[in-house]
Amino acid sequence: MINNNTDVINVGSKFYELDDIHAEFSVNHNFMYTALHLNIHSLPAKFDRLKTLLTRLNEQIQLDFILLCETFLSDINANMFNIPGYNFVYKNRKTNCRGGVAIYIKDSIKFSNRPDLEINHDGEFESIFIEATVNNNTTSVLVGEVYRVPNTSESVSVERYEHIINKLTSTGKDLILCTDQNFDYFKVDKHKHSLDLLNGFISGGIIPTITEATRVTPLTSTLIDNIYVKFKDLQNVKSGIISCDISDHFPVFMFHGRAKKPIKEPVTIQTRSLEENLDKIKAALVEVDWSFLEGLDVDASYIELTNKLQSILDTAAPMKTKIIYQKQHVLNPWMTKGLTKSSRTQDNLYKKCSGKPKTDTAYTNYADFKRIYQRLKRNAKYNYYTNLLNNYKNDIRRIWCILNNVIGRKKNPNRSYRFICY
Repeated sequence: MINNNTDVINVGSKFYELDDIHAEFSVNHNFMYTALHLNIHSLPAKFDRLKTLLTRLNEQIQLDFILLCETFLSDINANMFNIPGYNFVYKNRKTNCRGGVAIYIKDSIKFSNRPDLEINHDGEFESIFIEATVNNNTTSVLVGEVYRVPNTSESVSVERYEHIINKLTSTGKDLILCTDQNFDYFKVDKHKHSLDLLNGFISGGIIPTITEATRVTPLTSTLIDNIYVKFKDLQNVKSGIISCDISDHFPVFMFHGRAKKPIKEPVTIQTRSLEENLDKIKAALVEVDWSFLEGLDVDASYIELTNKLQSILDTAAPMKTKIIYQKQHVLNPWMTKGLTKSSRTQDNLYKKCSGKPKTDTAYTNYADFKRIYQRLKRNAKYNYYTNLLNNYKNDIRRIWCILNNVIGRKKNPNRSYRFICY
């Protein structure tokens, strides 16, 4: 039993800058499971920033599971926050649009919902669980997100956690449980319920992997977010805290195992750049002598017309081969290289001011830069979509494709038709 502090747990974690993760966890290291947890404190407000974070992480590590709490979603708007390459499941509050838990699951992973493992009490305790199959469908793992609302009954909350722990351990399956528990493990030596919770997990063979502060203010430093795991082999568990300002909680991550995942081959597609060659296409159409269609019947006219148009396209906007690699996800198309570089600068400024009062020079430098950076991002996003919609203002099909991409709406697999957007 653990009765003093987390130092005796044989899984350690440390702080990482986003760009430093690559140095320790290269893309050539194939983990069995990869997970990230974050109290995002409003997914609608932080959605673009989350996608920027994932874009930078995807340069180094492919995340299997992204688990969030305090999503602030409702059943009305939740389907607007899909991320390319992931399936999205969520549990929203019934009484208001605060709270909420959600999981993004990599779309190559088969999964099923496990509501039998959940406990949900609006405004007090929220959870969501899935069972996923990875590693060539040979390994099953339970994945869950739990959020305990602060200032709710501590004894009741511990009992709810223990009830979930008993359910999980009875399955005998591998486990990844992410949580903002609002019990501070830095105080287990003087706070009974924090100690009770830690002992409950340890007694069930479920190990916390985060051992450093996950929320830092000028006055406090607390360890209230964690990723718990239960694996046969804990030697290959790697975990850490990401220093970034996406929320008032730090994102935390856990990578496990050395098992080789099936590596997807790059996908080769043929594509035209119509937008860039629009003037060439228009000029070619103007030069065509359409008299060759005179005297032909309808079928022959159609064939000759399509052949001529195809010839113009092949000349003015020839097909080009594009290779799409598994790890390439352009999540924010309006994010320029300059904005991406500025996001790194903002992270560095945030690191320098973390934990310092707002009167400190380091904080004012960070706040000034962040204000300018956020304005530039909003302008870039506005200009990108304004130009895109103006370019296709006479093409309603293309307009709908753009709007569906913006809101993250996925294709309905039950439809017997589909639109192809060039």
